[in-house]
Amino acid sequence: MPFNKLAISPPSTFLPPAPARCGAGALAAIAALVVLATTASAHASIILPVHWTGGGASAGVEGIGNATDMVVDASGNLAIVSGSAHLRDLAVTSYDPAGVLRWQTTLRPESGTYATLFNEIVAAPGGDVVVVGYFSSSQPQLARITLARLASDGTVRWRIDPNLTVRDIGSLVVDDQGNAYLPFLSTLHKYSPTGDLLWERPTGSREYATALSSDSTLIVVAAGGGGMWRTTAFDTATGTQRWTVAAAEGTAATDVAIDATRVYVTGQGTVGLRGVLSVVAYDRATGARLWRTDSAPAGTDPATGLHIALAPSGGVVVAADGAGGGYWWTAAIDATGAIRWQARRDRATNAEVPTDVMVLPDGTAVVTGASGPEIQDGLGNTYLRGVTVGYSPTGTLLWEALSTLPTRATALHNGDVCATGGYDALITCFRLGVGIPTAAIAATPITGDAPLTVDLSGQGSTSATAALASWAWTLGDGATATTVQLAHTYATPGTYDVVLEVTDTLGAIGFAVLPIVVTGSPSPDADGDGVTAATDCDDGDPAVHPGAVETCDGVDNDCDGAVDRDLSQACCGTGVAMCTAGAWGACSITCDAGTGGAGDAGSGVDAEQGAGCCSGAPAAGGGPALVLGVLGLALITRQRRRR
Repeated sequence: MPFNKLAISPPSTFLPPAPARCGAGALAAIAALVVLATTASAHASIILPVHWTGGGASAGVEGIGNATDMVVDASGNLAIVSGSAHLRDLAVTSYDPAGVLRWQTTLRPESGTYATLFNEIVAAPGGDVVVVGYFSSSQPQLARITLARLASDGTVRWRIDPNLTVRDIGSLVVDDQGNAYLPFLSTLHKYSPTGDLLWERPTGSREYATALSSDSTLIVVAAGGGGMWRTTAFDTATGTQRWTVAAAEGTAATDVAIDATRVYVTGQGTVGLRGVLSVVAYDRATGARLWRTDSAPAGTDPATGLHIALAPSGGVVVAADGAGGGYWWTAAIDATGAIRWQARRDRATNAEVPTDVMVLPDGTAVVTGASGPEIQDGLGNTYLRGVTVGYSPTGTLLWEALSTLPTRATALHNGDVCATGGYDALITCFRLGVGIPTAAIAATPITGDAPLTVDLSGQGSTSATAALASWAWTLGDGATATTVQLAHTYATPGTYDVVLEVTDTLGAIGFAVLPIVVTGSPSPDADGDGVTAATDCDDGDPAVHPGAVETCDGVDNDCDGAVDRDLSQACCGTGVAMCTAGAWGACSITCDAGTGGAGDAGSGVDAEQGAGCCSGAPAAGGGPALVLGVLGLALITRQRRRR
């Protein structure tokens, strides 16, 4: 199969303090582990233990420069390209899978200095590597490249220094026969395994991304600018152009990948005035446009697809920057163009930019680059570290690996993941799936009014290969704890990310995050009637609250939303008066003389006189108020019929 190399976006160059060699125990403070959560359930992840490190000893003249690219060969050996080595040269450093230094080779420029960025390295058959370096000088003013092939022992097999001023250069790929392909000066060049130029073809574009098919028969160059994306496919044997497509997809095309039937191009597309992560799929044989899928964070933040990788189950994973480098945005898209999952990582105030993406054979999507949590030096300066993260095929965050300097990553055949970046060709390798503890948080309750006391427990945390040695809590409000169980009170409303970090006796670390949502303080009970203002419709009157007795006063005493609902009272003996607008209405029986009136009921007694209706206010009655039910309504009906 070919040794495919995706286009890169080089990491920023800076010179923070030289890192110390360390194990997992010194990787990060607990506060560095906080992950933004969007649900109320705990989401567990782990921090990978460091297996070994190399380089990173010096940022001075004795160092071998800023590492910009890394590759692993068929035997699992690593090679890193860096510059400017000793402030001038291009260096290639090789380690075996266990971190033992194999060799180091430096190339001297014809004049000037090799750049600290834009250098690439790709594996070739037989354990060889092909490297491209970019150098410049001011006297005379030059901008040139070097292309070289190094043997498996680091000796230089051949070297080419084109006598051309090169301002634009694309990504390097090498096929399974050892032929190297490199676009520069709007031309794609093919070099034989011995360094001979076999053919060159115009691409019609600048700022190239290059991909090689797995059968080494097709090479595709993608580029974009001025709102146009141009994608061109060439036959690798003859250089014949098979197809080309130019379309107004958006601002820029940045990377390309090829599977058995499709070519996928990513970059920044446009939707109206907004830039979005876009992926366009073309038919591999004809160049026919199959679909376009856009992905962007919620709101109005733009996104730019930077790096693309094929997924074993079909489709691609794209690493993008969101909000112009404000955070990482990752999207997985299947072969039909449907979005499988999307993830955002926003862990620093400085610009966070991913520098690479790859997908492991088990479907784990690995994204690497500059991100938070930030590191602070002794002078108070802060800078981004290198971060490598793994997502499951469904987008679940599985693990994080932290390096001292911004990185790009690769996977070894033994299952390790290695990241390189920063001065003196620093490399850090991490071990996956070996005795990583699982942190688990149990919390009761997870939401409620302030002040809220939460019972927390880490007893469910486990480790398959070693005993747990410590539990470290960051409670989100500045408080910390180191016990297995605790109770903590949150005094003010807000959302607090509770982080539990568990460490086993081997130094491996796992963590889990659970958000606690604290709402507003309980409502006061100003009138002292035992009902808070949240449910009391008048917290200034103790006679008004849910459950109170409704009276005829024009007030909703029981807070049921109705005033004086169906209130009545007895009057004139057997009469009934109804409450209307806070006052009693006329009695249903009127004052008469004698014993044969409507209210006398044939008793032979003048009932109204006996009840005082004729001498007092006829509707006052003096009896208790009644809430009319079925019996009361029936009584009124009978009274009205008798009249």
